[in-house]
Amino acid sequence: MSSIRYVKSNDSTKVGVERQGHTLARSDIEAALASLPSHVSQHLSSTGRESLDFLVANLPDQEHVIWLASAAPKSYNVNEFHCLLALTDRRLLFVAPSPQVLSWALPTVTKVQALSGSANKVETFFINDSGGGEFQLGADAEWGPVFAAHAKRAVAEAILRNT
Repeated sequence: MSSIRYVKSNDSTKVGVERQGHTLARSDIEAALASLPSHVSQHLSSTGRESLDFLVANLPDQEHVIWLASAAPKSYNVNEFHCLLALTDRRLLFVAPSPQVLSWALPTVTKVQALSGSANKVETFFINDSGGGEFQLGADAEWGPVFAAHAKRAVAEAILRNT
């Protein structure tokens, strides 16, 4: 994966982040990107770049990204990953380039499931919450189930910590 450095701009006339150098200004996101399979890293550094930029520029410094996944707003008739899923120490996030963000506090998540398949194929990623919400997004068919397993564990740990 080719690395990119994201730096929050101090210039209020500039929106988003600037790309410079070879590392991320946020070590948590850099570590999450480094742990991804190469094809998922490619999704996030190409078609998912705008979503990643938005996450880097706007996620509070106190909230730490643990895992990332390439995503899509739906699983049918989609061939590209313009969105991302982020698992933080507090929330499960879906970020789209619109920009649009869906957020679930970890203890409110009641179901996380991903259909499996081959790499670079979009398959359904399910998220249900305690408020009755049922969401069907798209995720990479190979990495989505791995990401879902990490999310399930994080949800269980959050519930046990009562956070």
